[in-house]
Amino acid sequence: MESIIQLPITDVVPFHAYQTRGMEAGILLASVENAKEFLFNSCINYFFRFGEGKRFFDYTCDKRSWFFGQDVFYRQTYTVDMERETRAEILKKILHWLSHGIYVYGFFNEKYIPHKGAYGRQDFQHAYLIYGCDQPRELFFAMGYTDNRKFEKYTIAYPDFFNGIEHIKEPIFWLKYLNTNRAYAFDLHQVYWELRDYLFSQYTVQEGYGKHPEERYGVSANQAFRKYACRVEDDDGYLDPRYSRFFYENKQFMLERLCYMHQCGHIGDYSEAYAAVTKQSQTAHMLFLKYNITHHHRIPAAIDRLLKQVNDADEQILNQVFDELTVHFEKERQGNYR
Repeated sequence: MESIIQLPITDVVPFHAYQTRGMEAGILLASVENAKEFLFNSCINYFFRFGEGKRFFDYTCDKRSWFFGQDVFYRQTYTVDMERETRAEILKKILHWLSHGIYVYGFFNEKYIPHKGAYGRQDFQHAYLIYGCDQPRELFFAMGYTDNRKFEKYTIAYPDFFNGIEHIKEPIFWLKYLNTNRAYAFDLHQVYWELRDYLFSQYTVQEGYGKHPEERYGVSANQAFRKYACRVEDDDGYLDPRYSRFFYENKQFMLERLCYMHQCGHIGDYSEAYAAVTKQSQTAHMLFLKYNITHHHRIPAAIDRLLKQVNDADEQILNQVFDELTVHFEKERQGNYR
């Protein structure tokens, strides 16, 4: 077994709002030549749950693992028995998995993990991904959010890692490895149907799992997100920046997808028009951050106006794109029957 192992991964990813998205995208982008084009197939439609209980704003890919049911990642579950297994025995298993190209995903208590915002201050259960190890220095290589407020690579000393998993209930390792035998390619049909779901506010079904009665999808999710931001002063007085970052990242990724589709000759050039949408969504994200610092009473109204402009322009442009793709596929169908 090699003394230093680093499995393929990158922290330069289009998704930072949620760690799991960034982790899986990081593996894919570092391992597959056409990963970006493959990612363009999805990450279009999303949901906003705005009812009693917890709120969520996320892609409708599915709710468990980003590529569940798509033969992208294989996943196995290993429940850790801290009473029967020693640290040395568990470490031996982790090193074995890493040496066989398997990433280790799970949750630990960040109160015991240096480089984390909660370190030494409060209990906070959060996800980690281990992609390698340095045995001479007794370190794991990991990726996620750090106390720099960045999604990046960092290291964890073996003792700190075990302190972290020993201070949560029922620690579990989810072992992930990439399906390298699968074809990863751009699929215009998949883009078309998920875009349709987005514009018609329909749930994008992956094996029919995960639909919730309090969720709004696509353009309706945009309206629910705007409503959430507008009502902040009547709610808990806090705007979750994960939501605004997710919203902005979605628009930025859509801009890249539209540029790619134009370069392939599938649609016209919407780069300038949609770049304005992306810029406005970024501004909305910055206003989320500003409000949480200043709580200035005028900021929610400014966000509301901005989100209305973003949502209106987004819907108008993407409807035009959808119409173009409809014509494209109609011509393709007619050509096949000649």
